[in-house]
Amino acid sequence: MSNILCVYEEEMITVSILREIFEKMFSETSIRYDFKAGRSILPEDIDEANVLFLIRSQDFLSRKLVEKAQKSGCFVALFIDDDLFSLPKDMPSIPWRKKVLQKNLEHADMLLSSSPYICKLYEEKTRQRRSANLPTIVSEEELALALRKREKKDCVKLVYAAGKGHEEFFMKHIYPILPELDRKYGKQISITFVGVRPEICQEDYLFEVNYIKCMPLKKYRQFMREMNYDIGLAPLENNSFNKCKYFNKYIEYSLVGVIGIYSKCKPYTYVIKEEKNGFFADDNEESWLNAICKAIDSEELRKRCLVNAINQLRSEFNPLKVREDFLRNMPEVFRKKESGWRCNTLFRAHVVNKLYRLADTIYLFMFYLRRIGIIGVFKRLQECK
Repeated sequence: MSNILCVYEEEMITVSILREIFEKMFSETSIRYDFKAGRSILPEDIDEANVLFLIRSQDFLSRKLVEKAQKSGCFVALFIDDDLFSLPKDMPSIPWRKKVLQKNLEHADMLLSSSPYICKLYEEKTRQRRSANLPTIVSEEELALALRKREKKDCVKLVYAAGKGHEEFFMKHIYPILPELDRKYGKQISITFVGVRPEICQEDYLFEVNYIKCMPLKKYRQFMREMNYDIGLAPLENNSFNKCKYFNKYIEYSLVGVIGIYSKCKPYTYVIKEEKNGFFADDNEESWLNAICKAIDSEELRKRCLVNAINQLRSEFNPLKVREDFLRNMPEVFRKKESGWRCNTLFRAHVVNKLYRLADTIYLFMFYLRRIGIIGVFKRLQECK
């Protein structure tokens, strides 16, 4: 029987999305899969699996799991959805974790990623020089919700949903044009920020400004549907790190009935067609202003773009197609183990990994202490509680 062991270090949005993809892909098959944190892995997990699926694995324990799994005859696949080898300078890059990731990539039989750019960039470094794209899956129920009839509103609702640290993209590309948007539309529009908090003084503008804290994935999707936003903003810097990202924002916005305005760069150029399923803006204020105004003024165009986006998701991101592509690219899912070797213990690997995690904590503390000082570190710790 096929048995895929999916291993992650900590719960994060990537793990939630992958768990959802696997649920939709294999719900009507005999293929077994199990998502487990590395610290919970037992020797029998390695013995029973025929595929080890590593998720962004760059900790010491994952390196040992690869060694044990390959001895037992497992096929090893590594999933990466960010360029973890070339992080921006403002993000901590722990040297020993980067080295482990490099080893895991070199010993993995193949690379999987939601990003075509990452697949092309790193597939030659894997043992078999193989890679495959693993996109998000959407269900017919989600698509139906996206096209539901929407109630009339007094204003056009704009939304910027993003992760922490993405305020800078908004401040650079959109904040400078807020006075012109306010002059032209005033109370005819509103702007809501989900998960980010750019500092905007409500008293300076006629349009309404709202801030919503980040939330778990399922709750976030429900919230976005209930709020009936019209236009989603997705500014992004055009650099090598961001080229490796996934166009998940396009899928997120489309599934909640929102038409997006995206920076005209990878990863969005992989999937967006101008005024067909979304809008593009170049890296300047005038382009962003023109794109936002066109989207606000053209309700019929927004509706056509949404229909096209949903049709694209239905044809390219449905469970059957993604499953067929996945199994064609990784036929080893059905391969039986030939090795009789069994994993007796992982005790030492777990103990050493705890020491490495302690070293990680010290490194991160010193990194942020140098960058933002003791008060900044204290605030970050408070946010994590």
